[in-house]
Formats: sequence, structure tokens, C-alpha cells
Amino acid sequence: MTSQLSATLSNSLPKVNVNSTLGAILIGEVLVAILFGITSIQTYLYFHYSWKFEDSWRLKTVIAVLWLINAVYLAFTTGTVYDYCITNFTNLWELTQFSWFFAGTLGCGVEIQFGFCAALFTS
Repeated sequence: MTSQLSATLSNSLPKVNVNSTLGAILIGEVLVAILFGITSIQTYLYFHYSWKFEDSWRLKTVIAVLWLINAVYLAFTTGTVYDYCITNFTNLWELTQFSWFFAGTLGCGVEIQFGFCAALFTS
């Protein structure tokens, strides 16, 4: 009885190609993770050799805060991908809605952009 019910439900679900949507999200997540690794190495090297530079403490603080916001951004994008690709994969209604992970991703992205602009103009 249960197998008949699941077969009926799977046949009644609409066929949706999610390669262009969820695939793009997954590729974007991989790129974000790679870029976070690059910025982590750059941040580490900057602070490791920062005693050679005469940068202000404000610039060093901006760099540290930007790295921290970038780490939170990666956590939010990972949560977004997990929410869309794993948790709500077969729930078509939820795939059309913004999750709170996605809202956090947008907020962190804006903060990162303003932080980079502040770092450029203060140096």
C-alpha cells in the first residue's frame, strides 16, 4: 500500500528541471568557498607580516572585520545552498521563497562591499 501511494505521489508531482537554478547556486557556492580560501590566505599573510608595515590600527581592524564578515557570508551561502538543494529539494513552493539564510547572504554582501570601499578610501 505504501509503495503504491509513493508511486502515485511521485507520478503526480510536476517534472521540473532545476539544473539552471540549483546548479547555478551550487557553482556559485563553490566559487565563494574558493575565494574565501584565497582571502583567508591573504589575511593571514597580511597579519603575519604586518609588523613590517606601518599601517594604522584602523586599517588592520577593517581588514579583520571584513574577513569575519566574509566568513559569516560563507556560512550564510552554505546554509542557503543546503536549504534549497537538500531540505526543500522536492518542495517547489519553498524553492520560490527567500529563506532567512538568503536574506543574511544579501546583508553580508552589502556590508562587505561597503567595508572594501571604506578600506580603499582610508588607506
